[in-house]
Amino acid sequence: MKKFLYLFLILMIMLATLPMNIVTIHGLTNAPTGLQAEAGNGEVKLSWNRSIGTGKSLLYIGNEIEADYKTIEHLETLGFNQIDLIRAKDAETEDANGYDIIFVGESGGSADIGQKFMNVEIPVVYSKGWVVDDVFLSSTASGDSGDIDGQSKLTIQDEDHPLASGLAGDVKVYTEAGKVNFGTPGEEAEIIAAVEGDDSKSTIFAYEEGAKRVNGDLVPARRVSTFLFKNQEDYMTDDGWKLFDKSIEWALGQTPDGSNERSFTVKRATAKGGPYETIATGLTEPYFTDSEVVNDTTYYYVVSLITQDDEGDLSEEIEVTPVDPLPVPTGLQATAGNGEVTLNWESVSEATSYDVKRSKKDEISAYQVIADDVKETYYIDSEVSNDEKYFYVVTANHEGVASDHSEAVSVIPMDTRPVIEFNDKPSFTNEEMITISGSVDQMSTVSINGETINVHSDLTFSHQLKLSLGENKVVVEAENENGEVAQPIEWTVIYDADAPTLMLNDLQGEKEGDRYVSMYNPFPITGELSEAGKVLINDEEVEVSSKDFSFETDIHLTPGKENMITIKGMDLAGNESEPIKLTVMPKKEAVPPGRIKIVRAEVIKPNTVEVTLNGKVSNVDPNDIELLSARGDWEDFNPKLTPNFTIKDTTIAENDSGQTVIIYETVETIHLDGTIEKEIDEDPHNVPYLEANYYSDDIEASIEQADNLLTWQMEHGGWDKNKSDTLFQRPWDGEEPRSESYSFIHDMETGTIDNNATIDEILFLALMYKETGDERYKESVLKGIEFLQNLQYETGGFAQAYPLNGSYQDNVTFNDNAMIRTLNAMTLMAEKQYPFNTNIINDDLATELQDSIDLATEYLLHSQIEVDGNLTAWGQQHDPFSYEPTTGRSFEIPSISGFESVSIVKYLMSLPNQTTEVKAAVQGALNWFEDVEVEGYRFERFDENEQYYYEDPSSSYWYRLYEIGTNKPLFTQRSDEIITHDIMDLAKENRSSYMWAGDFATDLLEIARTTGYYENRAYVKVVGNQSTNIVEETLVMDALHRIEGKSESSEDPNDETDEEDSSNDEGSENENNDDQSEDNASSEDENNDDNKKSEQEMNQEDHSEKTGGSELPDTATHMFSWLIAGLGILLMGLCFFFYQRYKVKR
Repeated sequence: MKKFLYLFLILMIMLATLPMNIVTIHGLTNAPTGLQAEAGNGEVKLSWNRSIGTGKSLLYIGNEIEADYKTIEHLETLGFNQIDLIRAKDAETEDANGYDIIFVGESGGSADIGQKFMNVEIPVVYSKGWVVDDVFLSSTASGDSGDIDGQSKLTIQDEDHPLASGLAGDVKVYTEAGKVNFGTPGEEAEIIAAVEGDDSKSTIFAYEEGAKRVNGDLVPARRVSTFLFKNQEDYMTDDGWKLFDKSIEWALGQTPDGSNERSFTVKRATAKGGPYETIATGLTEPYFTDSEVVNDTTYYYVVSLITQDDEGDLSEEIEVTPVDPLPVPTGLQATAGNGEVTLNWESVSEATSYDVKRSKKDEISAYQVIADDVKETYYIDSEVSNDEKYFYVVTANHEGVASDHSEAVSVIPMDTRPVIEFNDKPSFTNEEMITISGSVDQMSTVSINGETINVHSDLTFSHQLKLSLGENKVVVEAENENGEVAQPIEWTVIYDADAPTLMLNDLQGEKEGDRYVSMYNPFPITGELSEAGKVLINDEEVEVSSKDFSFETDIHLTPGKENMITIKGMDLAGNESEPIKLTVMPKKEAVPPGRIKIVRAEVIKPNTVEVTLNGKVSNVDPNDIELLSARGDWEDFNPKLTPNFTIKDTTIAENDSGQTVIIYETVETIHLDGTIEKEIDEDPHNVPYLEANYYSDDIEASIEQADNLLTWQMEHGGWDKNKSDTLFQRPWDGEEPRSESYSFIHDMETGTIDNNATIDEILFLALMYKETGDERYKESVLKGIEFLQNLQYETGGFAQAYPLNGSYQDNVTFNDNAMIRTLNAMTLMAEKQYPFNTNIINDDLATELQDSIDLATEYLLHSQIEVDGNLTAWGQQHDPFSYEPTTGRSFEIPSISGFESVSIVKYLMSLPNQTTEVKAAVQGALNWFEDVEVEGYRFERFDENEQYYYEDPSSSYWYRLYEIGTNKPLFTQRSDEIITHDIMDLAKENRSSYMWAGDFATDLLEIARTTGYYENRAYVKVVGNQSTNIVEETLVMDALHRIEGKSESSEDPNDETDEEDSSNDEGSENENNDDQSEDNASSEDENNDDNKKSEQEMNQEDHSEKTGGSELPDTATHMFSWLIAGLGILLMGLCFFFYQRYKVKR
């Protein structure tokens, strides 16, 4: 006995730990399910599930997303006894054991599905176009299978086939256009339907058991490929579901050709439980109307399934009583309110209750019951949104009998409450009586602090309110003639009659009688106010700190004269302090307060630079300032400042404003526009923007590489991506696909600029033309340039791929710097720079390219994201016409990009024509980068400790994606469609597979703060501190100024913009790692390559919060229930075990 109990315990423990992933389990019976009855006048309408799956079990392969559960919900109506869902990446071939059919949903990744179920000996229905080629149900050639967008109809190819479900011609399957799966099946496949207007793309096709696949192997059981794409379930038409259902039915062998005939029998009784009489047999559809009934008599119905084997079990019994029809409710009226709709209708005398139904379109099938068993003849619907149109109908009920729908009414709820507006809402005052005035938008009763006030005929009001010293609460309310109350307006008014106190710190000057004599001009004044407010100096407002109410400013004095200065403070209520009056006389040799600073450096004539200091410097050492030239390329983002000027002569002078000027005459030329000549280093190993390692010192090897590229160039002039070190190392064989992406719209392979594609090839072939003069290379380059021109929209933006293919690749693409890299390369072409400094670009083409660049710049300016009137940065991809940020791949959502925006700002800074708009765009973006910078921390992408964020005083980081409007970081997980603010909400593997954060803008901000755009520019830098003024101040060490042309320099000779110490003016090599986009450029990437290639990255803030994510799926709920049950059994077993041990010891 004890051994038996131990065995029982072990069995229970094993059961408790078995993994379960069950979506639905029905009772093990072959009885029809879902029997429903609708009583009518002298008739009863019966309906039930089709029973396609009665007595059968189905294994569903998906990804546990909402679309899967919607499809499963429909499959359940087919009467399956069991439906289990397994995630594609977790599924194994052995999982098919014990099931009658497998359904492969569209949500699973094709790499995860692969050939797992290719050879199982049960039927398989594929609803995924990207996997049918993997299992050789379709041609494996590029473009021969996948999905195509913008479809709502299918064209029936074989209307006589059972899978056509009796339909013919063009059949509407979606109410709203979307994607459908397609393939190119083999010769022994049966083709039922195709894409509308393109018979070459089969959307429903099937293989009979034993038929040959495209590779010649035989299918071991029936196979079907059907059209349904994920997230289109809500838009399926009745005909669409009919075709879908037939795919399941045919795959199971239940077809009208006699291979597995099935019909239904209906039985009726007048007593509960029978005996039943058969009233209908041989029914092939799951519905029947019984017209042989008497009103007010109760009937009991059951249905059974008849197969070749025998009659199956009876369904559950249903009870119904036909009655005389109820009258339809009349007089339905709807009244719009604020966030609600009030319905009224005429009473139906026989009715005991009513049902209220609502829809957003006037179609009977679209109405949903929002209230049942309503006893009154009115109903208030509060679950509506303002400014949206709704339709309503009402039905009457009596003992289970419902009338037909009433006539529909439509209504648009809106906020009809009065709105209060004010002319002014004072918060502080120094007067006992204040006037509160404003208006309402409709005739209303207005009250202030409970006192009703007069509202004029023009809907304005004005009221005198007496205040008490200190805080006074003001509440303004309004109620219209319908009793609707406005949102009350409340605020606090502080009545303050006391003047503030103004205090000055020690003044920088010697007191001589009633005046101060100062060595400083401007004259520094600092102090503080006793409370919040403002300070006026000679009636000019000075900023007061909100923290300690201190202030500081410099007052420009007129040299050689006594200057009268009046200072007064004013609190927020308007009370003024006692004024302080000063008389200040600057000394003749007065200097600005603080360190000596460079005001500007400019070219006054070729080879001559004038450096202006911010005041008179009595002791000047010209060697304190060094002239530097930037030797670095802008592409490298390292100025490489070099002191390589030869100073021929220096002169010290004083300008009309009394400022010291140092004039340096150089041997080297500095042009009047501030630029310098820089020798161009034509290094074939270092071609600007060329990333691929195509060039070799072995010229024959380079020629062979170039010739290979010629074969891979497509007819439109573009190349595919991610092949530079693989396929492009050999010639195209003339048959294999040249691209992984296909435009079904234009029926051709697409080229791309993603991941450096096409640009690398154009640059290399231009180099090889320069090296060899081979005209084939020139022709290829020109063809590639034409491809780039075709990529550009008329608005200026560049798509990622051409021809357009209807996917996210049609968006203007900043992602991975695709468009900016294209513009940089086009600039080389337009300016005929290396390697285009040959006859490859004629003048007309150069002009065309410059026009394209200018148009693209306009697009950049228009697409910059603006929030609350402030320019921020850019998204990863934007709509070509609305300029708004859009979705790219499923995990790249509309947002502000902290990575892609860097290259855009860098490009705009390099433009020779720095218009007001360009400067504003750059400054707006720089301000945004400073606002969102996380200082003092670094981000570790591949962190085994899973901390990711580490304190580091020398570092900063930025997130890849920011929520527009809040600047909160965004992290997304494609497999679950999660959107969150916290990287830890992502699965571990997704935290490092994408560049979620990094030091993206570090170099950009450093360059912006120091050199600005530096290519071909010269600078002056403070390298010594021997120069002194009368108060022994010295120059600001390491201060850096770009030498400007005369027209570029400041107009104000007294402008003293603060200089920041910059010991790091050399900059540093940009170490931002541009992640290789791992996506397959096909449209499957847009939806499903979440499982083929995971690319996600990371970052979090201390107080991260989650904005979205998937709800717990049913499977997880079932699994949780099984685990709880298992734990219970385990605990019971352990208790029994210890009880037995206790008995043995005794």
